[in-house]
Amino acid sequence: MIYLACDHAGFELMQEVKKYLMKNKIDFESCGADIFDAKDSYVNFAKIANEKVCENESNRGIYICGTGLGICMAANRRVGIRASRCVNKNDVILTRKHNDCNVLVLGGRTLKKFRLKSMLDAFLNTEFEGGRHLSRINELDY
Repeated sequence: MIYLACDHAGFELMQEVKKYLMKNKIDFESCGADIFDAKDSYVNFAKIANEKVCENESNRGIYICGTGLGICMAANRRVGIRASRCVNKNDVILTRKHNDCNVLVLGGRTLKKFRLKSMLDAFLNTEFEGGRHLSRINELDY
């Protein structure tokens, strides 16, 4: 399952993510924001989505705020979350292969929309390499 979280600054890009997921028949659940409200907080939505992502090892998340920086910091406060803010397909491939990233973070005001489809494809289809990378991931939760 893919869990979605965004604030008002990520709301427009999240609508594009939802279209992609529906078109590709990928199950998802929105954890907010579901309406545009400039007073909302990415922290609250990230917390809700984080709990859902951590319920099952196969779950993943896609989170969006204005730059992706704030919601990425909020997401990574939770043990078990490996959120990466990515700006291109190569970032996504490497963070999946080397970091077993389970939350893709995007910047709603900074990401060039023509990059979105290839980044989502990479996030959903790139496997973790394991091996030498696994020991580093195990060191993250201290």
